[in-house]
Amino acid sequence: MCLLQPTGCYLKSIGRRHPPCRHLTLPGAVHEVPRLRSRKAYSGELAFYGGTFTALPSEVIREILETATPWVRAGVFSGFRLSTRPDGISVKTCSLLQDYPVKKIELGVQSLVDEVLLQSRRGYSVATVERAVALGACQGWRLGVQLMLGLPGDSPARFMDSIAQAIQLRPDFCADLSHPGFD
Repeated sequence: MCLLQPTGCYLKSIGRRHPPCRHLTLPGAVHEVPRLRSRKAYSGELAFYGGTFTALPSEVIREILETATPWVRAGVFSGFRLSTRPDGISVKTCSLLQDYPVKKIELGVQSLVDEVLLQSRRGYSVATVERAVALGACQGWRLGVQLMLGLPGDSPARFMDSIAQAIQLRPDFCADLSHPGFD
């Protein structure tokens, strides 16, 4: 959830109420499971994107993952991939997620320059990113770092610094995103 309305976040406020998963299910999805299960080539991860998954209330996270875990056990998916903000990873979050087949976490780091994070209203610091990476590594998850090019206060030199620092964090994968603010 983008409570700070950070630069680069294009999500509208989703409010404070979250409907239970039973209201979010797709009617035909259950009927597709046997067909998907029979296709051995289709064993990728089930991804949860679109904001900060780990900022949802813990009961909502638990309900979503409880609903989806049987698909992993049935071999339809190999595990879960989550996308979240660095400040969405805590000891409490890790404790909650360890009960589920989470394989990868993508951290929307955006920058590894404190001034850029501040000017972009991200609401966390480089130290927060480093803590999130350390916590995720302890869980055995594959960790990804997403960087965003062209945020307020960024420059080509600062972005290169972010890349160098991201490499030092030793993530399993990286992604870069463009932002319209870079000329």
